[in-house]
Amino acid sequence: MIRPGKVLVLNFFKRSLSNSATFKESEINTKKYDLKLPNNSDSNKQYFTLDEKLKVIQYTDANEESIIDEFILPLSSGAKASDTYQKTNLSKMRNLLTTFRIDEGESLPLSKPGYIKETPFEYHSKYNSDTSYVSIPRLSVTKLLTFQWCELREFYTIFSGSPVKNETKEMKLGTEAHLKLELETHKLIDVEDIERITDTFVENKIDSSKRHIDTLADPDDILLAKDDLSKLIELLHGAIPESSMANEWMSKIISRLFTLINTSEAREVLVHGYLDFQTSHFTSNLHDFQLNQLNLVLVSGVVDYLRLFNPHDKTDYSMFEDIQDHVEFTYLSQRKHQWVDLSQFLQDIDPIIKEYSDTYKIAITDVKTRSWNKLPQQESVLQAAKLQVEYYRNMFGILAGEFDDIEIGYEMLLENAKRRNLDVDKPISIKTALALLKANHTIIFKDYVKLANGEAIGFESFDRFSRERYLNQESDYDFAKILEGTNREEYISQIKASDKDGFDFDEILTSDILKAWKIPLTLRYFAARSSQLFHLCKPFLSDSLSIEYHNVKNDQCFHTNYYNYNANEIDEVTARASAFWNGTRPPIPVQDLSKCNYCDFSSRCVIPNPHKNVPGSYGSVGSKMKHFI
Repeated sequence: MIRPGKVLVLNFFKRSLSNSATFKESEINTKKYDLKLPNNSDSNKQYFTLDEKLKVIQYTDANEESIIDEFILPLSSGAKASDTYQKTNLSKMRNLLTTFRIDEGESLPLSKPGYIKETPFEYHSKYNSDTSYVSIPRLSVTKLLTFQWCELREFYTIFSGSPVKNETKEMKLGTEAHLKLELETHKLIDVEDIERITDTFVENKIDSSKRHIDTLADPDDILLAKDDLSKLIELLHGAIPESSMANEWMSKIISRLFTLINTSEAREVLVHGYLDFQTSHFTSNLHDFQLNQLNLVLVSGVVDYLRLFNPHDKTDYSMFEDIQDHVEFTYLSQRKHQWVDLSQFLQDIDPIIKEYSDTYKIAITDVKTRSWNKLPQQESVLQAAKLQVEYYRNMFGILAGEFDDIEIGYEMLLENAKRRNLDVDKPISIKTALALLKANHTIIFKDYVKLANGEAIGFESFDRFSRERYLNQESDYDFAKILEGTNREEYISQIKASDKDGFDFDEILTSDILKAWKIPLTLRYFAARSSQLFHLCKPFLSDSLSIEYHNVKNDQCFHTNYYNYNANEIDEVTARASAFWNGTRPPIPVQDLSKCNYCDFSSRCVIPNPHKNVPGSYGSVGSKMKHFI
């Protein structure tokens, strides 16, 4: 039996699979693949028409391991006998035929059936094999590039339920190549040990509290103790999704942009924007964003590479030398630790930023991986790569306040979290807080102290909110609950014994933070710092873009395409993409029919097969194709 997902090439001696074709039983390899052919009164019958062969499906379709379920059904659509299929491709076609109510022998329509009321975006957000798109409706930047291969294929994929793509060898190698580049720029700090040890201390504290409850007799005391235990569990174990997002914003925005300003480069930086399908524009000012928030679509992306440089002298690092001299002089502690006070840092380097703003520029680069030193042959693919990095430039600029002020980045980050059903004011778990402290102590230790003491961080919107919400109430965000007394020494001892980086917690796990914090650590804090660092980049925004093509086998960049950012071009492409996703126009088929050889829907598509019958309820093929020719 063939296991699901395993590929088999069916070779029917390259016979044309028309309705009039016949097959010998031996040609169908009945015994080899354990196929059960239909019962027939003629027990000696050796030949079967295609229609008869297809009836086999009715007998064996329920069997998940059936070779027919994986490979024979696609042949009913007229696929070449030498094609290779996998179960995911079959499911994709099946789902689409069901959605569009296509009968046997009929081709796929070129437009959405009238009984389907959802737009492509609504369908993508309602019926999607990746359930995260259902719970958090959104698009990726690449989803706006509907033309990069074939818009009709994208259309069919959406209405087949957007099956998750299996990771190919090439995709895996590409991911590994991006990770290598990332680790060259950003050192990976191991926090597994601190998380494991913190978990142990947390469980011990919880067990101790439970044992204490067992000793109580008074019902009121028991009720109060259970309430305290519930708060403790939430503090130590809760806010898992919020804590995960805090880690993302800290590691992929705050830390990365701080590195960019200090060292000239950063990789894998999160960006996002909000697209209005009605106006076909990304919202770029705070007033419009707040006024029309419910109608905006979240679009997310990751910038592969940011480089801050002097385009007239690429060997000029004078700005970074000035910033580093300031950091070393201002923040070097007596024990040789540089704990940067971000509030002070952002004020202090403002004159340096202004001095170099006309000299230095930020270049945005996207990295494409290839298995050989050869660029993609299709012009549409090259154009899509260019537009992808232009979208990154557009969103980066909006978050930096290019068309407004610093507040827009802050509000957009908060809305991003809310759309992911996250509470931006829910305290981050202490385990995550300690892990983030180890990985980023240079730039957040001072902030931890400020929050614990109830001090302002220098971002008015956050500071005003904190004053109104926290400073007149008792805080439950208490680090001392797990690291008090002898627990602190034991905790630090275990961390030191298992730590591979030689990190010394003695200096940071002090009474400054091992207490009840007046302002808890929340996503709102990370949004504030992220928006400040985006805004710090605003003076350096430029039109400099590029695409690097890397060979995954030798880790070398073999070619770079350079482009200038074109806002008008982005507006035009966004208008086309908005019309597609909003369903105000039908999809445009591909003109290069060689692409059809790589499409899961080509066997039923009228573009490469104009002779095929389109369902009567959809109108004639000719009337539809005139729209595109």
